[in-house]
Amino acid sequence: MKKKAVISEFELAKNKIVQNLLCISRILNGLSNDVDEDLLLEDFHTLVNRFHVPVEEAKYSIIKKYGVRRLADLRAREQEVSVIVRVSSVKTWQASINGRQAIVSYRMLTDE
Repeated sequence: MKKKAVISEFELAKNKIVQNLLCISRILNGLSNDVDEDLLLEDFHTLVNRFHVPVEEAKYSIIKKYGVRRLADLRAREQEVSVIVRVSSVKTWQASINGRQAIVSYRMLTDE
């Protein structure tokens, strides 16, 4: 008889923290923002455990701190900004452009 692996709540929580830190690290490193992963862990730990900030909010706070902003944070006429978005809907249709058929898409973006 094979034993079932039991994963504790602590291990699940630890795994979620690691996944979030990897996500943050990928985003920041993809933007050429070399941030020390120990510093990310320290910031994340402080926000979540000391100040009881929800995990998703802590993630966005750290990303914003190190150079990426959300759509809602942008002001008019800002240039050369990096944002994190999610495509919330896509509308696609066919159109005739200069006598040729083309597929045209419109995407609605929201903060991730």
